[in-house]
Formats: sequence, C-alpha cells, structure tokens
Amino acid sequence: DEEIFENESDDEVQDEEQADGAPEASGNKSKWQDPTREEISGYKIAEQMFKSSLMQLQITELKSEVSVDYNKLGALDEWLKSLKTYIEELPSGTVRRSLLDPLEKVPDGFEDLEFKPPINIMMAGSYLLRSLIRPSMNVDLLVEIPAACLHTKDFLNHRYRMKRTLYVLELQRLLRDCPLVQDARLACFR
Repeated sequence: DEEIFENESDDEVQDEEQADGAPEASGNKSKWQDPTREEISGYKIAEQMFKSSLMQLQITELKSEVSVDYNKLGALDEWLKSLKTYIEELPSGTVRRSLLDPLEKVPDGFEDLEFKPPINIMMAGSYLLRSLIRPSMNVDLLVEIPAACLHTKDFLNHRYRMKRTLYVLELQRLLRDCPLVQDARLACFR
C-alpha cells in the first residue's frame, strides 16, 4: 500500500514540475502529454467566457433592435393628451341596437343605448410601463363607461356585454370622424 501512495506522490511532483516549466525528469513520457488539471480548468473558463461574451453581444444587438427611445416620443405624449381631450368632449346620443350582430339573440326589453362620453380615460399597458418593443408599438387606453349608460340589472341576459359592445362601436365610429385619428379598428386582446 505504501508503494502505491509513493508512486502517486511521485507523479504529482512530476506534474507540478512540468506545470512550472521544468524539464521532464524521465525521457519515457511522450512529447504530447494529456493536459493537466489546471490547463483543463483554464480551457473550461476560457470556453465559458467566450460563450458568455458571445451571448452578451447577441443580447446587446437584439436589445438595440427592439428597444424604444422614449426621449423621442414626446410628440406621441402630446397626441395622446389631445386624443383624451377629444374623447372627453364627444357628443351624447342614442346608439341603435340594430348595430349588434344580426346572429346574436337580443333579449326582450333590450333598449337602445344612451351614449355619453367616458367618465375616465387612462393609459395602461406597455407604453405606460416603458416596456414597448419594436416594430409593433401599441398604446393601450382604458375607457370607463358612465353609470348613466347602464342599469342595475344589466348583468342579466348578457345585456351588459351587449351595451358594452354598442358603446365601443359608437366610440369607434366617433373616432373615425376625429381629425387626430387616421383609422379606428376594433381588435381582441392578444
């Protein structure tokens, strides 16, 4: 057992001498030796740093492609303020229930909607949180329907959903007439 430990310690001494740059003690080892533990760990560290640096370059490039410079969006902020003012000053009116989808069953006693301007308009979503990405940038606006447009029992027979649909359709129609808006389309949440 002692001979085995002595042989191992001799090999470790030779490995340390070779790592220090000292010439080999015996000439029977080949010129192309296996790398030492230190060399292997050095190779692993270099490989990890290369992968890390490459990943950092890729992330930096991707970030520059999709990030938005919010300092350049001052005109958008002014436009949003103008749009909010326009929506708050919309005229009141009556929205006919005939605008609803003809395939949708309208419950008995469903009345036309008395449209009034929204009582609250707020910005929400990625623009407000400063997390927009290019190329498709969206600004989400939340619009609160006034209580005068609804009744307490509208939750029955899907009347609230139908009134909300009529309200949004009328809002879309009025926004199409707005000089600030080029096109107004309805879309579902993604």
